[in-house]
Amino acid sequence: MATLEAAHASTAAAGAEGLPDFSSAAYKDAYSRINAIVIEGEQEAHDNYMSIGTLLPEQAEELAKLARMELKHMKGFTACANNLGVVADMPFAKEFFAPLHNNFQKALAEGKVTTCLLIQAILIEAFAISAYHIYIPVADPFARKITEGVVKDEYTHLNYGQEWLKANLAEVREELEQANRDNLPLVRRMLEQVADDAAVLHMDKEDLMADFLSSYQDVLMEIGLSGREIARIMRALGSHVVVVSRNGAPDTGADEMALVGSGKQSITQVAAVNAVRPLKRLRVWSPRAESRAQFVALARMRFKFEIVEAFCHSGGKICQGGFLTGMVDTAMANAAMAKGKLVVAVPTLEIKVSFFEAMGPGIVFAEGRVLRWGGSVGFLDGDVRDEKGRLIVHSTSTIKIVRPKKA
Repeated sequence: MATLEAAHASTAAAGAEGLPDFSSAAYKDAYSRINAIVIEGEQEAHDNYMSIGTLLPEQAEELAKLARMELKHMKGFTACANNLGVVADMPFAKEFFAPLHNNFQKALAEGKVTTCLLIQAILIEAFAISAYHIYIPVADPFARKITEGVVKDEYTHLNYGQEWLKANLAEVREELEQANRDNLPLVRRMLEQVADDAAVLHMDKEDLMADFLSSYQDVLMEIGLSGREIARIMRALGSHVVVVSRNGAPDTGADEMALVGSGKQSITQVAAVNAVRPLKRLRVWSPRAESRAQFVALARMRFKFEIVEAFCHSGGKICQGGFLTGMVDTAMANAAMAKGKLVVAVPTLEIKVSFFEAMGPGIVFAEGRVLRWGGSVGFLDGDVRDEKGRLIVHSTSTIKIVRPKKA
C-alpha cells in the first residue's frame, strides 16, 4: 500500500518539559532492555514474514518486502542505542519474546497461516504501534525521528494481516478465535514484565494497554468479527464487556450506556464498549460539574465530516490533503482543549501527516488523542477513517499550551 507523507512545521520551538533525563544511569539501564526488545522484535518480524512467505508462496514477494522494512527498522533502533551510548540487553529481549516466538514456530510447523498472521501481523504490530505512540512524545530527538518513520511502516504491516484475515474469515474464523485466546494473554504478561522500565522512560503502563486494546478491537471489528466474538476474545485478557437491558438480560439492540464516575479509565471503557456496540447515547454520573463537562468533551473527540466534490481533485475523485489535514487537526485540537478543561489555547507548533489511502466524496470520522501533557507543550495524535474503518490519515502534532493569565 503506497504511503505519502506531508509535514508542516512552524518555527516555534517546543520545550523539553516532562521529558526524562536521557543521560542518567537509571534511564540508560532501563533503555538497554526496552531498546533490546524493539531490536529483537524487528529481527523476529523479519524472520516471521519470510517464514509466512513459505506458507503463502503466491504472496512471498510482498511478504519479503515487509520483511526488508523490518530490517531497516532494526538498524534504526540500533542507531538509537548507539546515540545514547547504550548497549542493548539482547539476552533479555530473546527471553522476553520466547513465549510468542515458540507459539509462532509451532504454528509455522503445523502450517497454520492464520495463527502466524495473527501473532505477527496483528498482535505484535498493533502492540508495537501503541508502544510507539506512547514513546514518541517522551523520546530523545534522535529516537523520536526514527520512531515516527517506523510507525508509518507498521501501519502497512498491520493492514496486510488485517486484509488477508478479512478476505479469508469464513474459512479461518475458528482458528482465529483460538489463536487470540492462546496468544493475547501473553501481551499483558509481557507488558507487566517491562512496566517498571517503561515507567523510567515516562511511558505509562495503563495508557499503553488502553491504546493497544482500543486499536486491537478496531482491527478485529474491521476483520469482520462480531461484538460477541470480540467480547469472548477480550475475556482472555480479563477484560469484561457486557451490554445489558434494564432487566439485566443481554440486549442485542442496546445503544445506550450509563457510566458511574468520570475518572482516568472511564473514556477507555466507553471506547471499548463502543467498539463492539456502537453507542447513540451516553449517560455519566460524577459529583463535580467540572469533571462531567470535561468527560463529555473528551467523549466527543470523534468528529464526523462529509467530503464533497469541491474538496477533491482528479475529476472530483480524490480529496485534497489539506482538507484531510484540517479534519484531523480539528479533532486533535479539541482533544487538547478538553484536556485543558476548556480554558487553554492550543496553537500548533508542528504537525506531521501520513496519508494511507485515497479518499473521495463521502463520510469520514476524525479522532484526536492527547499523548502527553506538559507545562507548556503537549503531544497529540489522531486519525481519519472512512465509514468502513479504513485508515485514511494518521497524524502527530506538537502544541503550545497557553494557559489563562492569573489576575
